[in-house]
Amino acid sequence: MSTHKKEILSTDELIGQLKSEDLKFSNISKRLQYVYVTFIVIYIISVLANVFFDGTQDRVLSSICFLIAFIILAFVFRNYAREYRFVDYSLPTLKMLKKAANRYRLFYKAKGIPVIVALLFLNAGLTLQMMSRMSVWVPQVVFWSTVLISIIVGLIRWQIKYKPLFDNIRQLISELENL
Repeated sequence: MSTHKKEILSTDELIGQLKSEDLKFSNISKRLQYVYVTFIVIYIISVLANVFFDGTQDRVLSSICFLIAFIILAFVFRNYAREYRFVDYSLPTLKMLKKAANRYRLFYKAKGIPVIVALLFLNAGLTLQMMSRMSVWVPQVVFWSTVLISIIVGLIRWQIKYKPLFDNIRQLISELENL
């Protein structure tokens, strides 16, 4: 028997919580953007070093794949930082809540596509880097297992931390639409 009681937030409490979470997401996204920009610089140097010195074709292609993935992820996190930093809370309540529901939805296809593309480039880079040392299947199993575990951890975290917020948003939207 569950002891969790579904807490219903007032509009003001919900907006306060949204502002707090949006600011956190913006700051985390901004920091991750800086991390990926750092990786971009490192991999530009790596590509140049591999091209001009003794890098094999596999190493050059691997570094280019990582570089492309990091560029994509830097843009993804830049867009997240902007989206969460510049939320317009002065919009009409219903419109603002619908936008918040989209931000806190578990899966949002349009946002996920660039991440999937980046994952494919990371996978290609890892595979190219490791294939001269081991079977192609070993990095595949390790990479996709890590991705799967990360998704499961993310789902659990969303379920615990953000689903109640998302449910409150949806309930308030429903109440406002039925007025």
